[in-house]
Amino acid sequence: MESWRGKKGSNVFYRIANSSNAQKQGIRERNYEVSNPKTSAQAEQRMKVRAAANFYRQLSFILNRGVANLPYGQLTRNEFMSAALKLDVADIPALHKNDIKAVPGRYLLSKGALPAVTIDGIDEDGNASINSSQIYAAESWEGGQITQALFNSLTASGILKEGDQFTIVKVDDIGAFSVHSFIVKVGETIPSVLQKTPGDTTFYIPECCAAAIIISRKVGNGYQRSTSRMVISEEIINYRMGLYFGEDAVNAALQSYMKSASTSSDVDWPVDNGEGDFTATQTFDSTYTLSGLTGVLTAFNGATIRVRRNAETGDLSGVYVRNTTEGLCVVDAATNSALYRANEPAYLTPNNVPALANLTKFNLDSSL
Repeated sequence: MESWRGKKGSNVFYRIANSSNAQKQGIRERNYEVSNPKTSAQAEQRMKVRAAANFYRQLSFILNRGVANLPYGQLTRNEFMSAALKLDVADIPALHKNDIKAVPGRYLLSKGALPAVTIDGIDEDGNASINSSQIYAAESWEGGQITQALFNSLTASGILKEGDQFTIVKVDDIGAFSVHSFIVKVGETIPSVLQKTPGDTTFYIPECCAAAIIISRKVGNGYQRSTSRMVISEEIINYRMGLYFGEDAVNAALQSYMKSASTSSDVDWPVDNGEGDFTATQTFDSTYTLSGLTGVLTAFNGATIRVRRNAETGDLSGVYVRNTTEGLCVVDAATNSALYRANEPAYLTPNNVPALANLTKFNLDSSL
């Protein structure tokens, strides 16, 4: 039997995407009187979602592959959001309801079994010091290429091994995000974002309000990660980016989620529609597996594409598309490119699929 979707009597049926077991059909009781209570607990959760979504969007190219042994993309994003929503409110930036700024918090950037290289803290000058018992610099090294002596000191603790990828995620003292990587190998060049304390062997990352280090290592056909959480300086963030931490900041932000809506665009649960705009419609990124196509379209059956769903019902609400020679065509969920098959037609348009034909289209190749 195929999965049911939509409303039937007092029930709402929906498909369970990315199920961890064989269960694909979801069902819940239909809510005939949708309410929007503005409790403090609800406001706190909404603030967490807003802050985490803004942050994720800024570092999605890193966070999409941050969890070892999980496929890149939606499942990894789910892991990040789950961890973000469990954080204490003091560990996240207090963003107001309509604030679209990406502000660092103590977010989990990567998760895996490799030992970590950790940041001890960030001083008042914005220098993030790295634990010297885990890695240290050879006394004579002053920057640039990895010498044999430096390689020996980098790997002395056993945490790093030759060929590891060392990635630094940095948010500078005015809020700009950047990512820097190098391979732990003699002859490779260390980016200038990693510096050595003069007359000492300690590494540090200068001019930042937040930073983290991720270690990656190829094991067999896959990659392992270290578990890494962002270290922040609340004082520098508040001074340079605005008031985002502290009791006053939290109380002011929470009030913005509890105020009554005065216009249709002033809502308590804004959700990113995937293109940077926030609307009143509650939707989320999801996938849809094509089936039931006939004739020349049969080759597309079984493919999974990118869509958006209604957060209340689970119903399809939008479809992602890209420009092709055949017009706007659906997007492969695995590759994020236009879905392609070596037949005629080579691409599939939403109009070819009855379930997609009337949905809102989000063009990834334009500013829509």
